[in-house]
Amino acid sequence: INSALNLENIENSFQINATKTDKGYELALLPRTASMKRVFQKLDLHIDDNLRVERTDMLLLNGDRIVTTYSNQTRAEVPLSTFDFKPPPGTEVTTPLGQ
Repeated sequence: INSALNLENIENSFQINATKTDKGYELALLPRTASMKRVFQKLDLHIDDNLRVERTDMLLLNGDRIVTTYSNQTRAEVPLSTFDFKPPPGTEVTTPLGQ
């Protein structure tokens, strides 16, 4: 399932219905691909106002549900130096689309 949740092309993999709620957002993902339709019928994501997933609810083909709740979530600070790009000597660096 993780590979199917490719966020680059999520609209190709799922029909998405999104709703704003008092507590955040609810997204219902319905699989479009045959391979995902063989795994589950629907995946509901419950996201808070800080864009943290609070709960997932997966409806399986046989009617069973897998509900996962998340609590005590923290976001570790990542130092800016983590994103410093220092290619080794001799590396050719290109800039797609001139950016």
